[in-house]
Amino acid sequence: MRDRLLVAAIGIPILLLVIIVLPKIALALLVAGMCFLAATELLGTTRLLRHPRLRLYSAMLAALVPIWCFLGQPKLPLSMALLIYFLLILGELLPAFESLRISQVSVGLLGALLVPYLLSAMVRLMMLEQGRFYVISLLVITFLADGGAYFAGCAFGKHKMAPNLSPHKTVEGLLGGFFAAVLAMLAYAAVCRYGFKLQVNYVAALVYGVVGAGASVLGDLGFSAIKRQTGIKDYGNLLPGHGGILDRFDSMVTTAPVIEVLVAFLPLFGGKIA
Repeated sequence: MRDRLLVAAIGIPILLLVIIVLPKIALALLVAGMCFLAATELLGTTRLLRHPRLRLYSAMLAALVPIWCFLGQPKLPLSMALLIYFLLILGELLPAFESLRISQVSVGLLGALLVPYLLSAMVRLMMLEQGRFYVISLLVITFLADGGAYFAGCAFGKHKMAPNLSPHKTVEGLLGGFFAAVLAMLAYAAVCRYGFKLQVNYVAALVYGVVGAGASVLGDLGFSAIKRQTGIKDYGNLLPGHGGILDRFDSMVTTAPVIEVLVAFLPLFGGKIA
């Protein structure tokens, strides 16, 4: 518990500094580092990809995805990166085709492209008008849903939600996470309205809280399923009390792109109030 709070006390101000104060590329670089570590954990800690050089190639490509999103997703750099990645794969596969299975090669794409692209929704949100406020709303939803579920589960948890998949999660914790995320989003919307004079859609804030909390739970359970299948407890030990990058940001992998879609159809913020 103490370690979790200590990591939050250090990590959250750093995140806010990157999002609010530094140039937007700082977030892209931070997410690039997260994607590199996440790919390494997903493919290496789980032993889903046992070939060390292929893991490195996948992690390097994963780190490039947020930078590509920051640049506006131009087609040519992506084509070049995929071509180089494919040639590197062939360079490993052809000499060892009898021992290196194509299933091992294919799973690299999960860590190299799919997870990084979803997580890079943070960068794509940052590039929007009022992007910094949208990224902070993403943090509000994921962190408060997780924190609310944790404390509600500790205080009131009696009914197991998915005992074989995530034995510590309870129905009471789930409801606490939803309540915390919705309440926090409404409070955040009010702060943006009266503190920063932004036009705010409170209905959108409510929807973001509910849908975002649901996406957070799905991401958490999805990556828990991978841990159970591969027989590991945590993806890493980088963050005391949490585990690895994926243990802390697994819910962000699903919540970030869900918020990105919601922004397209139901914007939370407008311009400044005159």
